[in-house]
Amino acid sequence: MEVNEFVAVTTETIECRRCGNLEEDASCNHATTDELSAAVSILEQRRRRKTRPTWTLLGTVVSQNHNGSYSLNRLSDGSFGCSCMSFLSNNGLREKNLPNHGSFPICKHLSDYLDHQNRLPDHGDHRTIKAPSEWQSAFLKNLCILPHEKLSSEQAYFIIDQLLRKQGVSYVELEGLLKNKGRFSVLPTYAFGIELEGTHIARERLGQELNRAGILSETEHYNHGLRNLFKITTDATIRGPHPFELVSPKLFGAEGFKTLSKVCEIVKQLGGQVNRSCGLHVHIDAWNFDIADVRRLIRVIWRIEQPVLHFLIPQSRRNGQYSRAVTEELVRKINRMRSIESLARIQSRYFSINLAAWFRHRTFEFRNHSGTFSEMKVISWIVFILMLMDAVKRGMDASDVKPTWPDLAEAIGLTNGTSLIERAHRYLTARNEKWRSAS
Repeated sequence: MEVNEFVAVTTETIECRRCGNLEEDASCNHATTDELSAAVSILEQRRRRKTRPTWTLLGTVVSQNHNGSYSLNRLSDGSFGCSCMSFLSNNGLREKNLPNHGSFPICKHLSDYLDHQNRLPDHGDHRTIKAPSEWQSAFLKNLCILPHEKLSSEQAYFIIDQLLRKQGVSYVELEGLLKNKGRFSVLPTYAFGIELEGTHIARERLGQELNRAGILSETEHYNHGLRNLFKITTDATIRGPHPFELVSPKLFGAEGFKTLSKVCEIVKQLGGQVNRSCGLHVHIDAWNFDIADVRRLIRVIWRIEQPVLHFLIPQSRRNGQYSRAVTEELVRKINRMRSIESLARIQSRYFSINLAAWFRHRTFEFRNHSGTFSEMKVISWIVFILMLMDAVKRGMDASDVKPTWPDLAEAIGLTNGTSLIERAHRYLTARNEKWRSAS
């Protein structure tokens, strides 16, 4: 395509008849800055895939850790992809050499599947296997993933596609962020679960409507067991007619948010209500936390709780009966612990952050949000907690945080994130302003 009489864009490069190849150093006296920018944009569009690659579904496997089900796929270059977080994060992968198919990194689910196959269909051509492109490597880096050395380009594309679904953003959006900002915040991929408390809906009816909407659920007596479905139980602390507690299975990313949005909509349509006895409890997966991480987390919570967190929630939830504010005594107790197993010695779970949940579920439970069926409130609060937990895991300590909302939001990456994170930041900022003006 001709940009002007000298500069043209081919399928591979930007060229000037006088200056030669301009891709490495896009400076040329024969084109304006705007023309060169347009040429770069055209070249990127031409290099982008015309059609998305296809992959063949080999089967599905149900997680033994209540993480839902995963799809096992054969990719177009003959390699394999699994939708589990181990494969998507390139964590703990093993290398598999298949005769006539090449050598690829795979997860335990793919390994178990392949070990039981007598013959694989003739699909793909390992002679065409390519390493991830520079763009793919940059994307994976911004998604905090260190690619396996044998990862193929098609596997990288599969991973990016699956993670974008969990981020709730498009390739074009992340491409723009990568070009304009270089580094940006993405939604951490920790699993989360919630407990929604409410009244005015018979539990059996709620279960029927959720199942009718395709959201698997069961009505049960009060218990702490894990399920791959929504549990509808009761709780003695909830006051009002037809009290219920709706406990989610493990959820992930934007896909989990879509499920929660549908759940909230159904509850509201059925006339669900909340009062001061109701809460929103959020569990965040903390399987990879050690005692040093926990010490930092409790110090951060203690520093920001009263000056910041209390202005994200109603006054009735600040230092509540079942969500007491973190105390200096609790901080000292955690600081004295030498192993994360010592969390079993915490006698009460009724703090704003329930660290004792780690011993039963390998999670930390945030208990201080008020009861709600507003999807914006629920999702924004979960995004905030995910970002906070991730920042602590990456090393943030209390001394790194100024106890103000703008400084905290910036420190955990809320101010420099994808559109999903940006929406949560805007909403929480408005909440902070509302409750500060009301105090």
